[in-house]
Amino acid sequence: MKKWMIFWLSLALLLPSCRRAEAAGGSLDILVTRVQNAISSEEDFVIADADFTVDHFGEPTFLQDAIVALGNGKKTREFGLFRLKDRTKAAELKASVRQYLKGEQEALISLSALYPTEELEARLALYQNATVGSEGMLVYYFVLDKKETKLAIEALTGR
Repeated sequence: MKKWMIFWLSLALLLPSCRRAEAAGGSLDILVTRVQNAISSEEDFVIADADFTVDHFGEPTFLQDAIVALGNGKKTREFGLFRLKDRTKAAELKASVRQYLKGEQEALISLSALYPTEELEARLALYQNATVGSEGMLVYYFVLDKKETKLAIEALTGR
């Protein structure tokens, strides 16, 4: 009886970790859909083409796949998911993503100096508070409000 109890308890403890591995291990298309559903609204996202990814994040040879989703509405919303071939390159890719976000911030600061509006200030705040992280072989970034970012990370990681 004790052996079965230990077995079931061990299984119960392992299942959540399997779900996290599965969540970050699914295809990027599935993960993008999960994130979009978690932060659903009236606005759709447009998937950026490969040229956008190369132009803004470089062409790292250690990437297996990448998807960047851009908000297709009035609100600034953006996120990217990158599957690595080599986990040791996560820091390098995160630095590249941070450089991209810094460039977007600088562009918005320049625009705000010429055309000061609340909308540009709000967009700038989103880029300044962007989240960059990783989960296993996956690197991600979110340019969303705090609530949406929390929901997106939960959808992505299963936590």
